Amino acid sequence: MSITDLFHPDDQPAIRDQVAAALQEHAPFHLVHRLRRRPGDWRWVEVHGAGVFEERTGELLFLEGFLHDVSERHEAQAALEESEARHRFLTQNSMDLIVRMDADGRFLYLSPASATLLGLDPGEMVNRPVCDFVHPAEAETLQAFLGRMKEKPGRYALEHRLRRGDGTYTWVETNLHLMLNDATGTEEIIAIIRDVTEQRRLREAVQRHAESLEGIGDRRPAKLRARHAQGAHVGKPAATGRSPRRGWPRRRAAWR
Repeated sequence: MSITDLFHPDDQPAIRDQVAAALQEHAPFHLVHRLRRRPGDWRWVEVHGAGVFEERTGELLFLEGFLHDVSERHEAQAALEESEARHRFLTQNSMDLIVRMDADGRFLYLSPASATLLGLDPGEMVNRPVCDFVHPAEAETLQAFLGRMKEKPGRYALEHRLRRGDGTYTWVETNLHLMLNDATGTEEIIAIIRDVTEQRRLREAVQRHAESLEGIGDRRPAKLRARHAQGAHVGKPAATGRSPRRGWPRRRAAWR
């Protein structure tokens, strides 16, 4: 049995091509592929090797090298890539705008939802402070939130307006979370921004309706008093001799 018989069938063409190219150049080769340990049991291995050639003729004598099992590393890398792909899919297809900012509030990343929510491409906002896009009436409040997060990390939420590409503003709810980026060792802010324009419009409509009902309640006693004063005689029997029950005077029969 040749060692090539232990290579996974799907990996054999790439192994053959890489080794052939290295031998042609009299150069070492580096491979990562699957190797069968027992029937049905495939392990990922990393191989460093080179050809040994006859000095005078340059004829290939044999291959030498070493390999070691990298199955755990490969599986961890595959899991990481799968997780990143899943996260990328969710981020790129989320209706909410997902952003990364540095601790000072400068955009590092924005999901594609910025085009839907704000009519702006992510590239138009990256490396700019978030407060450049916040309504002036709320910019100071948001800046205070960012400063508070440095002193007391946690989750914060606030409603404010963001400027769209056409210069108009839309109401959003921003949820902020300060966390450590393990890859860079720096603190970053993760924010999820959601359009709440419609919810805010409904809340304001409900509030206006409630206030109108309160106004009706305040005016009702005065109207009732006025009506009572105007019709105070209503319900009193008239001085006609009529009975309060039947409305006609009773006559006593005459007996003779």
